[in-house]
Amino acid sequence: MIKDKDIKTQINEYHKRFVISNYYRWEMIEDKDIKTQINEYHKLLEDIKAENIILPDEFVSELLIEKLPPSWIDYKQQLKHRHKQMLLPELVTHIIIEDANRKECATARAKALSAKPNVAQVNPVSKRYEHKLDHKKKNNFLISRPNGCNLTFKKKGNCFVCGKSGHHAPQCRHRVRNDNPPRMNIVEEKMILLQRSFHK
Repeated sequence: MIKDKDIKTQINEYHKRFVISNYYRWEMIEDKDIKTQINEYHKLLEDIKAENIILPDEFVSELLIEKLPPSWIDYKQQLKHRHKQMLLPELVTHIIIEDANRKECATARAKALSAKPNVAQVNPVSKRYEHKLDHKKKNNFLISRPNGCNLTFKKKGNCFVCGKSGHHAPQCRHRVRNDNPPRMNIVEEKMILLQRSFHK
């Protein structure tokens, strides 16, 4: 008789440990439906109550918040910083409403993404390098733009050569230009001077 009681108490202890470990290890998963997972959580709580383990309501609701999936981290933070402590039934309805809102947002995003390629086909984008610049020409800024407007940039101030406005010294027609600038290097000049000094 005594042995049977001992065996039953040991079995009860093992079962209690098993229930507690199941409750502790239970996690919410991203891919699974939230309502199904909340039902699993309720079943775990019933198993704990069947073992005569009493948990405070605040602990039960806070643990459910902690077990929410990783993508719900912002919602978790929001629930943790609430001034009023929510009981489990109120928390469950809150979570189910949040899940419905998230699903609606996901479907709206999917519709918006599926509509974008059609919009892109209606308005073709112009080629990026349609007007290539010739780096040898000085007036590249006068090339016509894709939208049809020609931009010309005028410099402010007067010409240093003739004193008139509208142009500057490099573009002035009154400027005296030397077509044959000296091409002798300083080194060549020194060589010539050295040669002259040797001949004397």
